[in-house]
Amino acid sequence: MKKICRTLLLLIMALGIFSAANTQSASASSYHKGTPTALRGYWRTKIHKNYYNHGGHRDHWWGYFHAAIKSSNIRIDAVQGGAYGANKMSYRYAGNHTYYLKGKEEMGPGTVYTLKWKIKKLSSNKIKLVLLGNKDIKTMTYYKFSGRISKHTYYPYL
Repeated sequence: MKKICRTLLLLIMALGIFSAANTQSASASSYHKGTPTALRGYWRTKIHKNYYNHGGHRDHWWGYFHAAIKSSNIRIDAVQGGAYGANKMSYRYAGNHTYYLKGKEEMGPGTVYTLKWKIKKLSSNKIKLVLLGNKDIKTMTYYKFSGRISKHTYYPYL
């Protein structure tokens, strides 16, 4: 009888230890404060031609986008165009080098927009970035650069 009780008690303890070892305390889908260190730095797209109509004829200008991802904010500028960005950033890692970022952009007193991005790191010098929730903006490939831009050509130094 003692042997059966000991075996049963040992079995219950073993099951308790294994079930406690399988619990996870952190959720993989939780958002973390700031931006991921793997994405921080200066990024730019390749230069491309943008067309517009001017005085009845079609003309073009050369442009590109560049992004500055810092510890607590992100800013994306279009050379010879507009800019947008967000503060109070948070992110979550979705696996396979893919991150979801969100932040708040203040557009005047009492007007705050939440912006969301999906960024996939393809290599140490290349990412794919898309602004979520806006069907007009397509996924663009960005390349790492020094953060310095020429004052004469407006093109980034590598």
